[in-house]
Amino acid sequence: MAVVNERYGEALLELADNDETLKEYLEEAKLLLKIFDETPELPTLFASPKIGLEEKEQFVRNCFEGRLLPDMVGLIVMLLRNGRETQLRGVLEYVISGAKEKLGIAMVYVESAAPLSDGIKKALEAKIIATTRYKSLEMSYATNKSLIGGMRVRLGDRILDNTIDTKIKLLRSELRDNNRKDR
Repeated sequence: MAVVNERYGEALLELADNDETLKEYLEEAKLLLKIFDETPELPTLFASPKIGLEEKEQFVRNCFEGRLLPDMVGLIVMLLRNGRETQLRGVLEYVISGAKEKLGIAMVYVESAAPLSDGIKKALEAKIIATTRYKSLEMSYATNKSLIGGMRVRLGDRILDNTIDTKIKLLRSELRDNNRKDR
């Protein structure tokens, strides 16, 4: 199913000829996900075999034409026509992540043993911007007392783990390995 999300999502993103259009796609995809979250009957309606394709298309056009970009309405209609209506959420999520990537926006998750001060947050954000290709960041901070100290930063598939908890685990593993060698 991820392949379907990528194909349809990438097809929409390729239509964007500038950053402004990408930003509009990003905002509209977020809005549609919010609408689906707030109206759980909508995905059920789209997936219902009791409602014909023409009725579903007309419903989409009545609800969204003139309110969303024509490309976004066209994406929904195309998914309906191709029997991929259950993939709409995944496609929208792909559009959001793909648009952010193309716009140079990174999602960064930071976990620390204690809340970070504003100064540390700003320094961390500045360091990430300086050492990556990203232009801006969407930061998410969480506190996890089990880390004992330090912080763990996740940016995409990269993780920088400088926590006391991890250092203790590594030390324990090294001691265990050394103990086995000595036998």
